[in-house]
Amino acid sequence: MGMAKYVRASFAQSAKERSESYTLRLRKWRKGPVVVRQENPTNPIRARELGYKATKQYCTAVVRIRRGRHVRRQPDLGRKPGRNRKRVEPGRALIWYATNRAARKFTNLTPINAYWVGEDGVYKYFEVIFRNDNDSTPLHPAKTYVAPQVQGESAFIQAKMDPKGAHAFKGTVAAKERAKVTAPKATAKPKAKVEATAKA
Repeated sequence: MGMAKYVRASFAQSAKERSESYTLRLRKWRKGPVVVRQENPTNPIRARELGYKATKQYCTAVVRIRRGRHVRRQPDLGRKPGRNRKRVEPGRALIWYATNRAARKFTNLTPINAYWVGEDGVYKYFEVIFRNDNDSTPLHPAKTYVAPQVQGESAFIQAKMDPKGAHAFKGTVAAKERAKVTAPKATAKPKAKVEATAKA
């Protein structure tokens, strides 16, 4: 565990001081494609913490995402004062967009998690961990295998599984009706009977 501590500190220091290796890595990613598959993770300690294993079933990909707010679409059919803002917040974390962009390219792989690996003045770079569930070779023994959707799944992966967003139906009439059906009914406990005693 001692080596992991020093590797983690070295990666953080290189990013903070913008070392030569860090700068060259960002320059290569900026000129290359938006999604690039990697042979080995850029930050192996962080990748292992998030579920990466050095086997043929696992791989990583670096995704480039533009920083800052997004350009808002111009309204049609006349002036709309409520939509006069040129830029708006994206509404989700950039790591969520990076995961979706990589998942659309590698449709035969399952995204496990993602983490930050660098940023410059225009882009942020994330590394997405993928697992090949379609391989005939089992990843784990049958007794020890646990489905990834059960526990420990990150928030952006859960949002990805929901096609209309994590909170699309929150507060709607349909959601309230669904909550009434699924909510357990509270039943009052029967009151204890008090027997009247005859006065002497």
